[in-house]
Amino acid sequence: MSQVESGSESLTGKSGSLIARTGRLIQLDRTLLFALASRVWQAASGPVTVALILRYLTPGQQGVYYTLVTIVGVQAFFELGLLNVLVSQAGHAHAGETESEDSSRQRMHLLIRSSFRWFAVASLLYGLTSLSYGWYTYSASDAPEGWRGPLCCLIPLAALTVFLSPILALLEGAGQRQFVYLLRLIQMVMGSLAVWSCLVVGLGIWTLVVSIAVQLACMLWAAARLRHLYPGGTDVVEGRDEFRWSRDVLPSQWRLAVASAAYHFATQLFPLIVLTFHTTIEAGRLGMTLTITTAIQMFSASWVQTKYSVAAQQHARGSREEAGTMWRQAAIISSVVLICGFGALALLIPATGWLRADLPTRFIEPWQVACLGIGAVAFHGVSLQSFYVLSRGGNPLLLASLIGSLAVGAGVWGLGYVYGTAGIALAYSCFAVAIALPVHTWAYLRYRKVGQ
Repeated sequence: MSQVESGSESLTGKSGSLIARTGRLIQLDRTLLFALASRVWQAASGPVTVALILRYLTPGQQGVYYTLVTIVGVQAFFELGLLNVLVSQAGHAHAGETESEDSSRQRMHLLIRSSFRWFAVASLLYGLTSLSYGWYTYSASDAPEGWRGPLCCLIPLAALTVFLSPILALLEGAGQRQFVYLLRLIQMVMGSLAVWSCLVVGLGIWTLVVSIAVQLACMLWAAARLRHLYPGGTDVVEGRDEFRWSRDVLPSQWRLAVASAAYHFATQLFPLIVLTFHTTIEAGRLGMTLTITTAIQMFSASWVQTKYSVAAQQHARGSREEAGTMWRQAAIISSVVLICGFGALALLIPATGWLRADLPTRFIEPWQVACLGIGAVAFHGVSLQSFYVLSRGGNPLLLASLIGSLAVGAGVWGLGYVYGTAGIALAYSCFAVAIALPVHTWAYLRYRKVGQ
């Protein structure tokens, strides 16, 4: 072979490699575009939703609305922290398809089957627990009438979404990131339109039932996609060495389950704390504000979430340095967005008084928003560290997570019982900054040192 021919083949190979890398970059950018579009829509539609709730719901109904949203969110207790583990496991299986396609697909079939078995039990437990807790809490509170029907319809539909929840995690890990984030965008847009329409026609609290029905329809679409990618599965042999739940999932799952339950107990039940120990109206003010702060947190997390499955695949291929660089960039951007979002909200709440004198009273105080923002930034740092450990196939930093979450949980429940929203905001910021972030950072640095 001549030097010209050799150089030509080398140039062709380099060009092909460059084209492949460019194609992957465009694919990742489109994934990020869909994720950011979802958060932009959430940020743009949020004020419309808030305005309609202020227009069509009384303060008491507002309290019921947002505490029902919180009860639906209790499903995180029953997901056992498994979804993030499934993304990592599916990512590792997908990364091995080029090496051994039959073995990789066998592993994915086993992972899918085992996941749905777990979530069938989780959805049943969630439905029974949430319905019982919601009925007891509203019966003992000053909530206005009209909550029984929506509660009894909402929880079974939410239980079905719990059963189907592993689908998106499995698809994302299997390289279907564009589809997953496009579906989430569609789900969010359709959900917002459904909420707006229902509020305007006067459905009130029943709006939530229609909203979750829309989410369920989108999940069924995703289920069809997963079945198309991995059809059949009747030839799956249980216990084959390609995948064993007890070996590949359970060590991370039980740790993440305990850590996720503690985190949810500490950070995701604020309106229920206020409803249980104080008033429905105060719970509604906090719930209204948390709707906006949650949108800010989700928007900032977009840079991280779209990179998580990619990082898992890079670690599976041994590209640790590349994964670390990408993760640091995403962490910096997401943190800056989070800080700016909470700062803007704290300034905007008093300004709503220019539109209507009573509007600021439908939200919590600006200084309380600032406190929630400080706590959110601290827990964002914890989440960044946890996701990175999982992307490397490591086990969650259980002890550090438990210490931080239980300290925050004890603070928000204790001070929330005595001082309501003010106590929750102060406890959340102080304990997150003083205990949760430092303890988890110390454990994370130890993990990185040992794993180098």
